[in-house]
Amino acid sequence: MVIPDSSLHIFGQSISYYAVFALLGLIAGILVAVLLAKHRQLSRTFVFRMTLFVLAIGFFAQILVTTIPRGLLPFSYLLGLFISFGLFLLVGVIFRKSPFACAEIGLIAVNTFMVFSKLGCFFAGCCHGLLYSGPFAVVYGVNSKADMVGISLFPIQAVESVVRLLFLFLMLWMFYRDSARRFRLPLYLGLMIVAYFWGMLFWAPSGQTVNQFGIPFIYIFNVAGLVITLVFAVCFVLSTRQKKEE
Repeated sequence: MVIPDSSLHIFGQSISYYAVFALLGLIAGILVAVLLAKHRQLSRTFVFRMTLFVLAIGFFAQILVTTIPRGLLPFSYLLGLFISFGLFLLVGVIFRKSPFACAEIGLIAVNTFMVFSKLGCFFAGCCHGLLYSGPFAVVYGVNSKADMVGISLFPIQAVESVVRLLFLFLMLWMFYRDSARRFRLPLYLGLMIVAYFWGMLFWAPSGQTVNQFGIPFIYIFNVAGLVITLVFAVCFVLSTRQKKEE
């Protein structure tokens, strides 16, 4: 697959694909949150308030994330995820709503946003995979603003978007069946973290063609990904047993 340009051209104006997909993801996330809120006795107005609150605080949190040393940059997503999780819980406390319901809806909405934003990263080429020449390999054209052009790369961001979409369906299935009540939040967090950890194994730093974090770092990510996957599996089994007992 060849992506000749990383921008969408409309009426002579160039708009980054990432900006387009990020906006679509934000809209989709809010719509999903509104639909889910009805099943937790939360109003549409409250969803908009929660969105504005999280976006406002999240803006300053993003500034904090950008100060992270480059060596620890891969952990920035985890920091952002847990900050968002904490903010959703805080919203429930401030507005006297169920913190569990706020966090549950918020995490599903965030994952919805990530499905689109990862596609934006894929088309923009700002985040790319390792050297790869197999099926579905991607090559960014010379007119692209991607960090690597003219080189066959693994489409890690597109793959992660598909994986997150599958996880989104699983999260919605658990939500609407109202199953795994005690384990639902850990399950949601586990799914989102698993997608990130395993994706990192096929990701290369911007402008590089190989994963240059070093063997110890990759070993840590392998172990961490395995541990979180096992934790998710245990929670899922326990939640299934709980549902049978009910």
